[in-house]
Amino acid sequence: LFDSLQAGLLLPPGKYLIRQRHTVEISTFGQSVYLRNNKLVFHGVGFLIHGKISFCSKFSNIIKHGGGQVFVSLQGLIQSLKDKSCSRGIILVANEASASRHLSHCGLEHDIKTAVS
Repeated sequence: LFDSLQAGLLLPPGKYLIRQRHTVEISTFGQSVYLRNNKLVFHGVGFLIHGKISFCSKFSNIIKHGGGQVFVSLQGLIQSLKDKSCSRGIILVANEASASRHLSHCGLEHDIKTAVS
């Protein structure tokens, strides 16, 4: 996801497919994400994507391919965290200018991090 964000386009997924037999620890947003057998990299993670339609559709495909869930509203993401269908939430914005202070503030109230491409 982050390589695609940096490149500004959807990179081919073949290089990034994960088929591990052992536990691997990756640090992201100051927390550790553990990849185990048969779990995809975004398993249990809910995303709210904010930006232009092309940006949202590109990263929605990446996230869904990695086992994550994409929500169309912050309320939907918050509800999924409350009912435990998602274990972690992330707000993904196209650029810092498009991220409203209100959206970031509401996310922080519910321990949802904001990632800027």
